[in-house]
Amino acid sequence: MACTDHDHSIPKFTPTSEENNLVEFIDLANVKFLNGLIKPNGKNKEDFLNLSLLENNEKITLESDCDNQILLIIPFLTNVTLYSILLETKDSEGTLKHLNLFNNLNESFNDFNSVSRREPDQSTEIIHNSTTIPEYPLDRVRTFKNCNKLHIFLPDNIEDDEDLITRITYLEIRGEPSKKKTNNGLDANLTTKVFLKDATFESLGNPKDHKKFEQNNSAIMDI
Repeated sequence: MACTDHDHSIPKFTPTSEENNLVEFIDLANVKFLNGLIKPNGKNKEDFLNLSLLENNEKITLESDCDNQILLIIPFLTNVTLYSILLETKDSEGTLKHLNLFNNLNESFNDFNSVSRREPDQSTEIIHNSTTIPEYPLDRVRTFKNCNKLHIFLPDNIEDDEDLITRITYLEIRGEPSKKKTNNGLDANLTTKVFLKDATFESLGNPKDHKKFEQNNSAIMDI
């Protein structure tokens, strides 16, 4: 049943910038793209994740293989506080529904069945018809503080058609690391910023109309 009682739009939140890009703190050697193929052939995970830092780069996309679902497992080199995710999926064949996010899951959740049975730490409706790359704010105060691994799950589309290809044409993870990076590795702990302005947004339950899913409950988060 569709939810009609709440505003699902992206709320006001503490602004982020390109300086908050955490790409240098991603553990590239252990990143996993499940059911994901990087196009064009010959490109790799590092090419895709570094796309936002390169100028005049050819189009690199991550697209689903066997069905419409994609699961990204992003570990970090140090604990981070996540601020937001920038995600562009407008080239997908289907109209995507939800972006499901999980914080600090262990390796037993590195597959579709286990993740789909677990309630997301945050679930957000995919934004469509945006003139810019959509930015999805995260609960940086509670849920995504001290994050060492992020599971990003694109589970469904409005057409309810698992044969439609899902494409990610841009992905950027923004936040703040607990340690800064130097030429010799990770340095001393950084002081976490304090955000005094409150913002409220809703974390949506997944309708689970795909055959792999079970019903999740809706939850409202306050930043």
